[in-house]
Amino acid sequence: MTVVSESYSTAQTSAVLIPPQAGQIIRVVRVVITAWTDVRITLLSDPGPAPDELLAPLYAGKSGPVCLRLGRSHAIVTERGRGLGMHASFNGTAGQYSVSVWYEVVS
Repeated sequence: MTVVSESYSTAQTSAVLIPPQAGQIIRVVRVVITAWTDVRITLLSDPGPAPDELLAPLYAGKSGPVCLRLGRSHAIVTERGRGLGMHASFNGTAGQYSVSVWYEVVS
């Protein structure tokens, strides 16, 4: 299991969280979003000009973190050879937020 954690203070369009893995699938088993303002995060397969949304947007705010625990049996997966990314936008004032992803690379 590997963890990637990134912090931001601006909106993001197709930001890469995990680069493409040649011939492999990225299996996301947990996502934690911590924000000091209201933010909307959309996870993407193949971040770039035409990404695929992996699930509905996740909303986090100053009221507390969002923890999405999926486990292996309900994991979010990218298509083979694609990376994992995100779009992020604010619902109001811009501020600090972080996104942490627990994942495995599988064949």
